[in-house]
Amino acid sequence: MRKLIGSAVLAAVLLTTPALAAAQRRRPAARPARRAAPERQVSFGVQADYGTDTDLGIGALAVIGLRSLFPKTPLDAHVTFDYFFPSAPAGASLDYWELNGNVAYRIPNPRSSVRPYA
Repeated sequence: MRKLIGSAVLAAVLLTTPALAAAQRRRPAARPARRAAPERQVSFGVQADYGTDTDLGIGALAVIGLRSLFPKTPLDAHVTFDYFFPSAPAGASLDYWELNGNVAYRIPNPRSSVRPYA
């Protein structure tokens, strides 16, 4: 008998919960329009690297906005420094590092904080 009553109470709660939740929804208050935050000219970051010949590595990244040079085109300069830890035969010492520079076109994506580039 307890199982039957418990099942009936559970079914009643589950059936009425969506209706109660829908009644509690409110329209969000209108927010005043925000000004777009100015973009930073330089951003820094760290990265982990993996190469099939060079094994694991760590690196630093700097992204420099080029808006002052190209006001109508969203271009960024990416500068990276990577230091790898390659495996070496016994008695040998290997050092491997890279310094890279690239120019990337930032794909406009105003609806998200994701900033893809090509």
